[in-house]
Amino acid sequence: MNPKIDTTLDILYTNKLKYFHNKSALIIPKLTKRIEELKETITPQNENDVNTKIEECENKIKALMTEKNKYFLENSKYLFEYFESKQNIDKNNTPKKTINSFFNFKEDKEVPYETIHNCIQEYLKKNSFESLSINDYSYNKNICEHCNVGELIKVNHEGAVLCNSCFSTHNYLVDNEKPSYKEPPKEISFYAYKRINHFREILSQFQAKESTDIPKEIIERIKKQVKKERVNLEELTNKKTKEILKKLGYNKYYEHIPFIKDKLGIKPPVMTPQLEDTLCNLFMDIQIPYSKFCPNDRVNFLNYYYTLYKLCELLGETSYLEFFPMLKDQKKVEQDEIWKKICDELNWDFTPTY
Repeated sequence: MNPKIDTTLDILYTNKLKYFHNKSALIIPKLTKRIEELKETITPQNENDVNTKIEECENKIKALMTEKNKYFLENSKYLFEYFESKQNIDKNNTPKKTINSFFNFKEDKEVPYETIHNCIQEYLKKNSFESLSINDYSYNKNICEHCNVGELIKVNHEGAVLCNSCFSTHNYLVDNEKPSYKEPPKEISFYAYKRINHFREILSQFQAKESTDIPKEIIERIKKQVKKERVNLEELTNKKTKEILKKLGYNKYYEHIPFIKDKLGIKPPVMTPQLEDTLCNLFMDIQIPYSKFCPNDRVNFLNYYYTLYKLCELLGETSYLEFFPMLKDQKKVEQDEIWKKICDELNWDFTPTY
């Protein structure tokens, strides 16, 4: 790689994210505010002119949203493969080096540099960087920077790499934790990274495994209210617990209902680690289809409990469904419309939410 050029695909991608963030955080809010201001100026005399200006603003917003969705739809495959290949190399998931490496005996498997090269090439092509040299955006991380000849061999127990030609050594970070589900590195998508973390939080909350601190006096007040209303623990559903919290003015604790019920002596549902991993895998599977079918005027992702409900339903894990808070009818219909398109895209069975 040319040392004078410090631009990499990572930086190109990061700059693109900043560009979209600027549009979402600054431009779109200004256009939205402008639309509201124009609506307030409508009179019978200027209605047509004002509506034309409003339509222009709406079209600009739609164009910005479409540009973002198109970018991720066209590039997500190459970006994911690029960062996944980089991560595999950094985490030493490439074939293990043996003494054969020092004598230049050919290994059966190759480090996936061809994959990285192809991903960069496709990304540059799709984003109008044809005039740039592919060699300026990729380099072999297993080749020694000192002699540019030897191959770097990882010595895990020392946290170092050793050149098999000039025998120079370099420190490197050892990472022994490999996620068991398809969580992409955070570079691949800031939004997907945030979503999978929040989804994991929902899984923890649902099973009362979250690390939260609710004052004892609040738990005691809830206990007294339960006794006051003569509710048996067997009858204390999530819905009833929510009603009690509302009466006591503890609305901010709604998301901790499983944790509260656990403190009251009601054991929460438990999922196996295998089921959690499967749910996380499926959650990541829906990210690209969601980006494809998300309405332009929608800002937030699907409701997380709704998503968890639909994924458990898909897997036939119906015993958990009663524990998920349901959306109001209109919201269910809206989310079902998106969910059906996602299911069609992934060839999943679709079941309407009743």
